[in-house]
Amino acid sequence: MILDKVQNLTINEYTAFLQIGNLNQIIYYQAELNKNIDEDKLKALIILCKEEPLESDISFGQKSELFRWLDNLPIPTIAIADNRCTGHLLEVFLSCDMRLGGTNLQIELPEDEGGSTFQTEERCRLLMGK
Repeated sequence: MILDKVQNLTINEYTAFLQIGNLNQIIYYQAELNKNIDEDKLKALIILCKEEPLESDISFGQKSELFRWLDNLPIPTIAIADNRCTGHLLEVFLSCDMRLGGTNLQIELPEDEGGSTFQTEERCRLLMGK
């Protein structure tokens, strides 16, 4: 199965599989993903939140820009997680068009903090569906 073979970014036919542990990994591959989308080589982006979440060292502005980029992609985004999902990883999970969770998925909604892109009410709404 291709999901078992994903190493960071794998493009298979018209689908990109991106395994992430923090936001820096999305930013690192953002230009390559944009290029493939512009060349009509991608029809979907699947983000695999497989690793233990790590905090990113990016600014709030960069985070906001990244989530706007995700929200405005012209292709569907699908997040898949089967682990503890909190912090930035949770925000990526909630930002995708579709979210799939395995039996080991644990979603932790921390109290509102100044550095969070989404506030608690928005997180709950996103978790239930856009």
